Amino acid sequence: MKFNGIKTATNRISKPLLAAAIFHWLITFGTDRIFFEYNLFSFGSAKEATLSVYSWTVKFMFLLLLMVLYQMAGILVQKWQKNYIQVKESMKFAGIYFLLMMIL
Repeated sequence: MKFNGIKTATNRISKPLLAAAIFHWLITFGTDRIFFEYNLFSFGSAKEATLSVYSWTVKFMFLLLLMVLYQMAGILVQKWQKNYIQVKESMKFAGIYFLLMMIL
């Protein structure tokens, strides 16, 4: 029996959701500067180069997080459409929690 875990995993990845995550990530390059101050291309000194590498590392980790979150949201929507009771109950309680957090 052959192990083809990578092939199976890549078949499960939703390409439209992957594209949405990458698009979301690209948008953050323009909107992040409204809230944060950082330099992505500053290599004048060792400190500036370190901060640039750090900024790119954080951006890359954010891309990975977005890809995982978009895929998980897609799976939840699929299960919601198939009427899984556990998913509907969990979403009801999670929705109440997130609504309260948004208000507070």
